[in-house]
Amino acid sequence: MAVDVSSINKFDLGALVAGGLVFVLSLIPAWYTVDVQGGGADLFSAGALDAGVNAWQGINVLALLLLLLAVAVIAVKVFAPQALPSTLPVGIGVIAAGLAALGTVILLIRTLTLFESESVVGVAVSAGPGWSGWLLMIAAVALTACAALGVKESGESLPWKNAGSTGTGTHGTRATTTGGSPGASGTMTGGSPGATPTTPGTPAPAGADPTAPPPAAPPANQQPPAPGQQPPPGDEGTPRRPPL
Repeated sequence: MAVDVSSINKFDLGALVAGGLVFVLSLIPAWYTVDVQGGGADLFSAGALDAGVNAWQGINVLALLLLLLAVAVIAVKVFAPQALPSTLPVGIGVIAAGLAALGTVILLIRTLTLFESESVVGVAVSAGPGWSGWLLMIAAVALTACAALGVKESGESLPWKNAGSTGTGTHGTRATTTGGSPGASGTMTGGSPGATPTTPGTPAPAGADPTAPPPAAPPANQQPPAPGQQPPPGDEGTPRRPPL
C-alpha cells in the first residue's frame, strides 16, 4: 500500500533520510584516508593506500549498527505502528533517540581519534578521516537531532521523569470527616438541623429528644441534694447531677 509522504511527521522523515545517508556513506571507502607527500610519494599514489577504507572497521561497526537500528525503529513506527508492542517502559521515539545518540557518540569518538602524522626519511605521511568520514558524522548528528526533536514534539514521557512520579494522587490533601465539612471534629447525630454535636463513638442517651437543648450545669458553689432529699424551693426546675 502506498504511503503519503506528506502525512509523515517532518522529524521522522528527516531521521529516515539521515539514516539512509548514514548507510550509504558508511560503504564509501573514504572514511579513513592516507596522504603521502615528498620522497617516493609517487610510488604510493597508485597503491592500496590511495583507496582508503570504509567505516565498517573495529568498534565503528557497533556505532553503525546502533544508528541503523534506530532508523529501523523509526521506520516501523511510521510505516507499521501496529507491529509495535502494546506495552513498553518508555515511548518508541525515546528508544530510537537513545540508540541514535549512543551510536553517534561512539562514531564521533572513533572517527576524531584517527588523526595521525609521521615523517620518515623525507616522506610525510598523514592519515585521518576522509570526505565520507566527515559527511558520515554530520549525517549521524542529524539523525540524532531529528529523533530527539520527534520525541519532544510527540510529548512522550522521559525515563527520568517517570522515575520521580510516586502515584496519581496529590500530596497535602486535607482530610474530611464523615460529617462532610473539612476539618470537622465530629459528626452530627439525630439527622436534623441543630442537633447536638457529639464526638464519634459516644452514643446519645436512650429516649432523649435530639432537638431538646442540653441541660444547664448547676452553679459551681451549689452542692447536689442527697439521695431522696427534695430540692429547695425555687430550684425544682434546676437539674441536679447524680452523686459521685
